[in-house]
Amino acid sequence: MAINVLVMDHKTLKKMVDAIPRNWVDDKTMRTYVLLLWKELDDGRILDRLPIKPGVDELRYTPGAVVWRVDSRELEQESDDQNRRHAPI
Repeated sequence: MAINVLVMDHKTLKKMVDAIPRNWVDDKTMRTYVLLLWKELDDGRILDRLPIKPGVDELRYTPGAVVWRVDSRELEQESDDQNRRHAPI
């Protein structure tokens, strides 16, 4: 079985981390995700291909990654909605 890995140097990783806005955190009010991109997808136009909810999701492209922020209450609401849809009758 082949396993793909993504390798980067410290300088590249630091640039990605520095591109994350300081007020984008991972706590009880918001979640911040970093999506590392394969070379084939590493382009700012990737943002046009992602399914975002206007007013809920906020995304930024930085070379090598997409940084995605969402309010935690939106995630909780979405989870509650999914639980109701899948609840046994």
